[in-house]
Amino acid sequence: MKRLCFLLLLGLGLLVAWTRNRPPSLAEQRIGLLVGPDWVWTSWTEQTGSQPVQERMVPCRQDDFIRFAQHEGQQLYSENAGPRRCETVTRPSAQGQWALSEDAQRLTITGGRGTFDDTWQIDELSATRLRLAYRTTTSRGPFSMVITFTRRQ
Repeated sequence: MKRLCFLLLLGLGLLVAWTRNRPPSLAEQRIGLLVGPDWVWTSWTEQTGSQPVQERMVPCRQDDFIRFAQHEGQQLYSENAGPRRCETVTRPSAQGQWALSEDAQRLTITGGRGTFDDTWQIDELSATRLRLAYRTTTSRGPFSMVITFTRRQ
């Protein structure tokens, strides 16, 4: 009986130690990288079919930024224009929510009526760079749009 109790306590202790020391999941790692400082929009490319890749970024958008936050259990998203303006009328910032897919490969932005409201493939996410891609098939062949952001220093 003493051995059984000892083995149960040992097993419980090992389980607690293992769960505390487990490495963060890919989703936890990606959330940690997304949340925090602003992501500045630096590139926007599109390609349809076998056509060459086209850069769609205009200089007045290169200081626009997005921010991912977590607050009271919600994953919040905001999109803001930088000081350089493309229009004379200041567009309001978009706000909404974001979510990672279970496999942490896709990022969905919703509710803000912003530029980036959609589900995006995460092509790259590091401490300094975020690259999102939208891919579909059109009547003219495969279409891909790739948006790149760099973390504001």
